[in-house]
Amino acid sequence: MDEPPGGLAAHDRVSEVSLAGPFRSQAYIERSAERCFCDAAMVRRCRCCRRPRCAAHLARRLCDRCGQALARRRGGLSAIAWTLGVVAGALTALALLVAHLTSAVVVGLVVAPVVGVVVYRALVARAIKQLRPTLATTVGELPAPERTFDEFPAAPRARAGVTGLV
Repeated sequence: MDEPPGGLAAHDRVSEVSLAGPFRSQAYIERSAERCFCDAAMVRRCRCCRRPRCAAHLARRLCDRCGQALARRRGGLSAIAWTLGVVAGALTALALLVAHLTSAVVVGLVVAPVVGVVVYRALVARAIKQLRPTLATTVGELPAPERTFDEFPAAPRARAGVTGLV
């Protein structure tokens, strides 16, 4: 056998050259773990799914996908929070009126929004904690929310011969 001076046969040199590619790309893969999916540099991780995101893909410390998932729940969370805030304010005012304090209504009006904001933030934090495992392990667009046909009935079907134009 005729071997080159490096001690490697010709077919060994070819495989050595072709193996150099994956090692170079491996370093890129390790670096890309700290990059956004658009390949931009990471600014911070998403508060919900904990994936690296760039400045363009973060809004209020949430990526777009997690923001959409949380937005689907915000309406119910807000209603619960403000209801609890109003109840807490009314109970505080009632308790202070029973104690014959003249500033009972003012204190009740101050307590209501404070309790509403605190409860809302706690409910959002809890919703993020509940959504985190699902959003961190899935990719792609979120599934469409379930439609309730009682609230959104199907459009009436056109009858044959009737165009609907007058």
